[in-house]
Amino acid sequence: MAVSRQRRWQLKMLEQGRCVICGSDKLETKYYCKKCNDKSKERSRKYNSKNSSVKRRERRRHHMKKFHSIFFGHLSKEEKDYIFDKLSLAEKDYINGKKS
Repeated sequence: MAVSRQRRWQLKMLEQGRCVICGSDKLETKYYCKKCNDKSKERSRKYNSKNSSVKRRERRRHHMKKFHSIFFGHLSKEEKDYIFDKLSLAEKDYINGKKS
């Protein structure tokens, strides 16, 4: 498998004990200098705040409610209750929006 020029450069910097992004001296981190480490942490914070698990759960719950309304909307209340009774407790809590 071929290794790209960028990856070869990064490995070379790593062997020399330098930052794999900018090539300056590393400090206490394994791969980055102070400046690049701060930038990496900031990128990580932005990504994690945008894609937090709470938001993912809410999107998933919304999708499941939409799914149920589309596929079970034509059923009578008795038929829906029968199907709902067959679900596990965790699935019921998930549909109703309760935390488990």
